[in-house]
Order: sequence, then C-alpha cells, then structure tokens
Amino acid sequence: MARLISDDALVVITLWSEAEGEDIIGKTMVAEVIYNRVLDPRWPDSPGQVVLQPAHFSEWNQNDPRSVRSLLLDDTDPIVQDCIRAWGAAQAGSTFAKGANHYHAIHTTPYWAPKMTEVARHGGHIFYRG
Repeated sequence: MARLISDDALVVITLWSEAEGEDIIGKTMVAEVIYNRVLDPRWPDSPGQVVLQPAHFSEWNQNDPRSVRSLLLDDTDPIVQDCIRAWGAAQAGSTFAKGANHYHAIHTTPYWAPKMTEVARHGGHIFYRG
C-alpha cells in the first residue's frame, strides 16, 4: 500500500501541535524526543510510526479536538518552517534535550513521570530519559 504522507510530514505536523507556542529550541527538543525514540529499539524505527503510536502524541489521538488542525497545515507558515528546521536539527544531532525520550507539558504530571529521570526544562515542557 502506498504511503499517503511522509514520515517527515508526520513529524512536522506533530511538532506543530505538540510544541505550539515554543521557540525554535523548544520545538527542537520535542523533535529530539521523537528522533531519540527512532534510535531506541524499544520504539519503532520509523519517525512516522513513532508519532502515530496510540496515546503517545496528542495530535494523533482521536479524542483530541485539536487533531483536525493538521488539515490546515501550510508549509509556507513561519511556524511550520521552524518545525521543519527543528526536525532537521534533531536528525543532525542537536542535544538540547540531553537524550530525552519523554516529555510533558509543565502544567501536568503524567503517571510515568515520577519513574523517569528529568534531564531538561524549557518553555512549557519538562523532558525525561527513561
């Protein structure tokens, strides 16, 4: 079956939603989490498969009212351009997130957070390795 959307596009859409309101460093840190998962054998080895895992990235959760926003994505938008640059930086080896493979918004504490090692904070997110 033909792929309808590329892995890179899936990641950019994910960054656009997950790192909304973050600066380029914050977007890059979220991109690093995705890329670190691609490199880790515990997760799929395709960026698209990583972001589409159920309950991992809210953009792709069916019950998230924001998920349909990706239909409005415009690759000439400066924010989308930042997401593209952030994904490129993560793939090139940026290390702002210090090896993180998880993150969450600062205003929540998911059940898994206390079991992880916090490695960085930036903008509205806390980053963990575990």
